[in-house]
Amino acid sequence: MIELDVVDPETADREDAEGPTFWRHWSESDAETDGNDLIEFAPGDSEPPSGASRRQFLQLMGAAMAMAGLAGCRRPEEKILPYAENPETVMPGVADYYATAMPFRGVVRPVVAKSNEGRPTKIEGNGDHPVGQKGTSPFEQASVLNLYDPDRSRVVRQGGVPASWDDFVAFCRRIGTEAEQRQVAVLVEDTDSPTVQAMRRRMEDRFPGLRWVSYAPGAGHDARRLGMQQAFGRPLRPRYALDEAETIVSLDANFLDGRSHGFVRNSSGFAEGRRLEDADGTMSRLYTIESRYSTTGGASDHRLSMRAGRIPAFAAALGAELGVGDAAEASWSEKERLHAREIARDLREAGANGVVMAGDSQPPAVHALAMAINQQLGALGTTVMLLDTGQEEARPQDEALADLTASMRAGEIDTLFMLGTNPVYDAPAETGFADALANVQETVHLGRLRNETAQVADWHVPRTHYLEQWGDGRAYDGTLSVIQPLIRPLYDDAHSLIEVLNLAATGVEASGYDLVREQWRARLGEPFREQWRQVLHDGYVDNTGYETASVGQAAVPSVEAPGAADDLEVVFRADPKLLAGRFSNNPWMQELPDPITKIVWDNVAVMSRATAEELGVTVDRREGSFYADRVELSLNGQAVELPVWVQPGYPDGSIGVTMGYGRTLDSTRESESTPFWDTSDETNIYNGAPVAGGVAGSGDGVDVVGANVAPMRPVGGRVAAGAEVSKVGSDYLIATTQEEGTMQGRPIVRWATLEEFKDDPYFVNESQPPVPSVGHGDEGGHGGGHGGGEQSGGEQGGDGAAHDVSGHGLDAGPGADAHAAESMPEQAAQGESGGHGGDGAAHGGEQEAPAGQRQRDYPMPWQENHPTEQPEFKDNPYYGNQWGMTVDLNTCTGCNACIVACTSENNVQVVGKDEVSKGRHMYWIRNDRYYVSEEEGGDDPEMLMQTVMCQHCENAPCEAVCPVAATVHSPDGTNQMVYNRCIGTRYCQNNCPYKVRRFNFYDWTKTLPTEVQMAQNPDVTVRNRGVMEKCTWCVQRIRKGQQQADNENRDLGPNEIETACQEACPTDAITFGDLNNPESDVVHEKQNPRRYELLSYLNTKPRLSYLGRVRNTNPRLEEALSSEPTADAAPASA
Repeated sequence: MIELDVVDPETADREDAEGPTFWRHWSESDAETDGNDLIEFAPGDSEPPSGASRRQFLQLMGAAMAMAGLAGCRRPEEKILPYAENPETVMPGVADYYATAMPFRGVVRPVVAKSNEGRPTKIEGNGDHPVGQKGTSPFEQASVLNLYDPDRSRVVRQGGVPASWDDFVAFCRRIGTEAEQRQVAVLVEDTDSPTVQAMRRRMEDRFPGLRWVSYAPGAGHDARRLGMQQAFGRPLRPRYALDEAETIVSLDANFLDGRSHGFVRNSSGFAEGRRLEDADGTMSRLYTIESRYSTTGGASDHRLSMRAGRIPAFAAALGAELGVGDAAEASWSEKERLHAREIARDLREAGANGVVMAGDSQPPAVHALAMAINQQLGALGTTVMLLDTGQEEARPQDEALADLTASMRAGEIDTLFMLGTNPVYDAPAETGFADALANVQETVHLGRLRNETAQVADWHVPRTHYLEQWGDGRAYDGTLSVIQPLIRPLYDDAHSLIEVLNLAATGVEASGYDLVREQWRARLGEPFREQWRQVLHDGYVDNTGYETASVGQAAVPSVEAPGAADDLEVVFRADPKLLAGRFSNNPWMQELPDPITKIVWDNVAVMSRATAEELGVTVDRREGSFYADRVELSLNGQAVELPVWVQPGYPDGSIGVTMGYGRTLDSTRESESTPFWDTSDETNIYNGAPVAGGVAGSGDGVDVVGANVAPMRPVGGRVAAGAEVSKVGSDYLIATTQEEGTMQGRPIVRWATLEEFKDDPYFVNESQPPVPSVGHGDEGGHGGGHGGGEQSGGEQGGDGAAHDVSGHGLDAGPGADAHAAESMPEQAAQGESGGHGGDGAAHGGEQEAPAGQRQRDYPMPWQENHPTEQPEFKDNPYYGNQWGMTVDLNTCTGCNACIVACTSENNVQVVGKDEVSKGRHMYWIRNDRYYVSEEEGGDDPEMLMQTVMCQHCENAPCEAVCPVAATVHSPDGTNQMVYNRCIGTRYCQNNCPYKVRRFNFYDWTKTLPTEVQMAQNPDVTVRNRGVMEKCTWCVQRIRKGQQQADNENRDLGPNEIETACQEACPTDAITFGDLNNPESDVVHEKQNPRRYELLSYLNTKPRLSYLGRVRNTNPRLEEALSSEPTADAAPASA
């Protein structure tokens, strides 16, 4: 078998190494010297199932003996969902695809929904849409599971007890007859839907004095709208063209995060500006000034950590450097002053190709300043387009909510419709909304769940999911888009927003289909039928986007001096996984790791190490798990308890919290119970209360995940000062998916500056072997690039990364692998890099021993008889394709869309917080986050993301040790699992150096609710307990594509097959294809000089290659920052 190096933390020490270190958490540098905490496998990997005690084991054995005689009478228990009548339009086994759109934060995101025999099962981006939605965020991918949420509301309720839809119809007709005497208000979610606007007009016609208030938790995108209004007199909408940008400045704008508007366009545009095919290429430069560590900050070339309350003053100082406005009174460190000066210089040089962006957590003045700077640069019309939405004036949503609440409290509202909102849960406490609601005579709530507001409303109506309803909306660029259903509402009482509004306005029941067609008939004109069919096919109407606005000189707002540094600020944000609660009952999103902290199933109080020390709180790591102190956070008369998380790169004096947790949902779903020998009920995340948390009859929360911080936020903003924090507990378990399965001491990632890349295009060949004195060279390759693992140590030397793939087998015919078989063992044994230009000439290190000796250091099980050389492989029809993949670290942002897409496509199961804490999460893909600093454990490190899945090795260590051939090499070069053979020895998991194999400790699907089973992909086997699983490169898609091409008597197209992760990636960082097809994109990508294979010195020969990260740093700034800091000074005005 292949024997991997045994990692010794002492020998892997990095004291003598040069260059930056790559690390995951402070606990690594803080660990004791005996290395007991730096374990390679998580504790749960070797533990028995957590629900099985010795007593249960004896009971089980006794029961098994007693029941042995009944084995012949047992019947399989299967839950199937057949059609009562098979629809004529549905062909079993053949998926249908429909263009539709997902409402998201006031706009719609165009998607294509996959339907398997009438069941929506997968969401992808609509690449044909003008908004350019090629990929998706995690939210689109996860939205399909919200459709099948078993805790969805099912029936109309009046006064908390079941009623009927007819009862609600009668209520709407009654208030219609009393319209003249009624004081009606509508509190509704943000939407640009033309049909909703038409229903609003009908409501205004029916109810004189109607109060219509749009509301989004956390003030939505108020800051942007109000800032544009400050600058240009009306709330224009900025649209960015980052592919045209040379210098990008982010002022707390996390534009590479799935929550942001224009996420896919911004991500893809940014990626286009970062692609490097060779050393002659150019890159944009990204500066980020932010109040937390974000995915955008991790992708930055220069990042400056700063309290949120100080960023407005920095924006003013930057503007002053560029001749826009005056700088605010503030003192600055030398580092901050240097950043302001160099950012201004770069923006001035970029001119129209520069752009400044402001984030949601910043006040309107910062958004106005950003637009004024963009106008000064001449960027309007180049990197920034201003779209005219037709809205004349924007009013702060929190202000409108506060006014409405005051009217409710005064008894001026007698009927309140709360449609798609949950103000009892997320309205600022200082508005007193929950108390004022009691003064309203009749209240109506429309929602998908019986949430906190539904439980106190007089009427609750179940809401349809967007995959069940007809509707419309506008994309971010204004393009009219249609929402069409793929399935009838799962529950008869469920209705859409437009159906409820129309009923309330007219007293007449009308279907969403009729309401939408009525509005679109007037827009499309004749011939309506043909145009309508085209709309349904495309999902949108072309040339309906917003017009570009013509603007005058931007008004420059004044910025006040930042508050006292002694005041502890709290910043409230929508959660990167749950938003403000929309996805809180979605298990995929609860178990999705936070992009930065990698925490699951919790929200935390994030702070810097200095702030934690000042507060006297810590986060400890013991036996592979994190245990945190708990604090009480008090603000504006509200208090909440949260565990702390100490985050590298976080500004001192600031605490970050995320909304969306602390839910108390009501559900009628019954819990599952199993016999005493079956512990599946203990691991069933759906058992008992709703996933996010339930409510008992007493009103107390049950199994609540996290804490609700939304009521603490201030009215009209997201930053509050003057918080009080006190420690109230310790040893709170925090589950993460990043720290277990460490590859400590092994060379993992590669990065360099653009200058270093130009000096040495093959910088990826310089790395640091993890274990000294096992035959590696003493000298490393040349070049300025760096590579490392968590504690990369030992002597320097290359890892055998290939660079020029011409002549290395890519076009050598079937069965060719990415490395020449002759050169790879030598490179691996020497620890050297291959030759430039494919000539095999070594450029670093010296040969130490004869080849025979070197091969004994690295055994090769397939040296004599590799599967790809066996006759049965060559005779296989699949042998003509040889699959490969690349991941470009320059464009991967770690947005997590690939993880949720893989989960949805491959029926990957969710296991819950306790199991995750033991390292038993089931995700097939992980986004490893590495901090990078000169010294390990630095307080302000840089960051790098690396997507890791099965590497599909030619010399796969897992294949060599499986005793039953359950993991095998396929004829087309991938490593596949045969679930029927697997007996769960876990030898393969132990022998995989990449830590990408997952073991099913339980039958996770045994107690899944029927609704959740409907979300599963019928093309992928659902794995059982005791079986290993891993990434298959979506073999079901490969085989389906091959069979379709064979049926059509043609060859596969060069890029015809796409994996789920590749399809979802908004930056095209993942490339997959046939290595035998020279027109395939993956062949082109593997010719990039930045190409390397992960741990290739082990001679595993991965089919997956990475392209090293390159940063376009500012040499002047780098040099200035390397000198000693000077006394505080304010940036000079230009």
